Amino acid sequence: MSESTRRGDAAVGRSVAVSAGYVILGRITSRLLGIVTSVVFARLLTPADFGVVGLAAMVLGTLDMLTQSSIGAALIRFSELERRHYDTAWTLVALRGAIVAGLMIATADLQAHIFGDERIAAVIWVLALAYFVQSLPSIRLVDFQRNLQYGRLYLPGLAGRLISFAVSMSVCVIYRDYWALVVGNLASTVFGLCYGYWLAPYRPKLSLECWREFFRFSKWLSVNNFFTMLDNQLPTYVIGSHDGVAAVGRFQMANQVAALPASDIAAPIRGPAYSGLARVTHDHSALRRQLINQIGVLVLIVVPLSLGIWVSAPWIVRVILGKQWLDAIPLLEFCAIGTFLDAVAHHVQMVFIVVERQRRYALMNGALITARAILVLLLGLYGGVNWVAGSIAGTAALSLIVSVWLVMPAVGSSSREFLLAVWRPGISAALMCAAVLTARVLWPVHDDIDVASAQLAVVVILGGIIYISSVAVLWLAAGRPAGAERHVLDICGEFLRHRLLRFVTGRTRSGGGKSAGGTATLNDGQ
Repeated sequence: MSESTRRGDAAVGRSVAVSAGYVILGRITSRLLGIVTSVVFARLLTPADFGVVGLAAMVLGTLDMLTQSSIGAALIRFSELERRHYDTAWTLVALRGAIVAGLMIATADLQAHIFGDERIAAVIWVLALAYFVQSLPSIRLVDFQRNLQYGRLYLPGLAGRLISFAVSMSVCVIYRDYWALVVGNLASTVFGLCYGYWLAPYRPKLSLECWREFFRFSKWLSVNNFFTMLDNQLPTYVIGSHDGVAAVGRFQMANQVAALPASDIAAPIRGPAYSGLARVTHDHSALRRQLINQIGVLVLIVVPLSLGIWVSAPWIVRVILGKQWLDAIPLLEFCAIGTFLDAVAHHVQMVFIVVERQRRYALMNGALITARAILVLLLGLYGGVNWVAGSIAGTAALSLIVSVWLVMPAVGSSSREFLLAVWRPGISAALMCAAVLTARVLWPVHDDIDVASAQLAVVVILGGIIYISSVAVLWLAAGRPAGAERHVLDICGEFLRHRLLRFVTGRTRSGGGKSAGGTATLNDGQ
């Protein structure tokens, strides 16, 4: 590999690392607020409250996925953008929002009748309003993603989360009903719309001039969206039909907790990673190296968190959610495994979109989701919510295997190269799980909340020490290769240097303004 190639890879890697750092930081901040919110909600609300909102959101999620057009992905992937592309994109997104919101409102009473709970209709109205507002953003915000400037999006996102947190908590504490799960999102959406236009000024203009270009890029992705909708919503429908609203609430709470590593790390990484891969599509070797590095880092970070949730599920449920959620323990275990495997599979599958093989991606994903849907439907209607969660975990393993087998050759790689990138985290995670499962047998969860909290703290520390030390020993024994471990160290160093540089530069500019008076201000204005 030439020096220029190494510099090019490093430049893209640094940009992705800094952007991913900002996105993960924002998601972690959001999750910390979300953990507090979830704990309070779990204590003050009932599973039925979660079920009402979950069923209403299921309908919105169904319509959202059926009409998803991947406009953002197309704008990032296009090599050159003109004003007409932005106008067309904004128009398409706004039209989609109006259609979905209108359908939600028109069928609200019917949906409430079908699910047997009149409260659902009012929730649907508010969700529809928030969805329409969300479909009117400044389309120029995508420029920050194209240029890997995700740091510019951090503060607006943080402010929106704080607004949502404040509103939701206030409603929950005062009224103690399901509206706390809804109104915070509406307030955050309105704020985000206003802030977005201030951050990225854009005067909307209705236009459909470039609709054919967007259609060519996204037609197969739209087909895939149907299968994704089926994958997201069928479990909720089956559980609601077989076990009722309370079981829906348990499943969604378990899935929310289990998906923390996937939603707060794997999903945020995917945006900057996609932008980084899109930059090197012209260089097959660079694309392969970027993908292998990304997968290695993803597994290194996410596997101990997801499998840690799996092995410590009894303590997590008892300490964080409370006794009323004890039936969710097996659900949490299944969901932790399934969400982790799906997160890795989705990152691998993303390559098909980058190299513009959307048809192959849609067909592969459609076949995998159809297999899962059949299993969820049959086993769910037979055995209920636990069988649904088990079906999802089992088919997630199949999805990862098939994705690696079919996708890696598309970038000139192989399944062997994938395994070489993840074997050290895999072995270390297995050792960690063995130790915590042993502790789980010898030291069962205590009924007293204080003792159970101490137990949870001990197993978390034990698992973390075993995993980190095992990874370090295996990496050193392998001669400190240029794998995920080194890449994570580089990512942390680059992100910290970037923050330090901005801090020092900001202080320098501030100092210069004080000493040079109006001249410094004039230069900044220029």
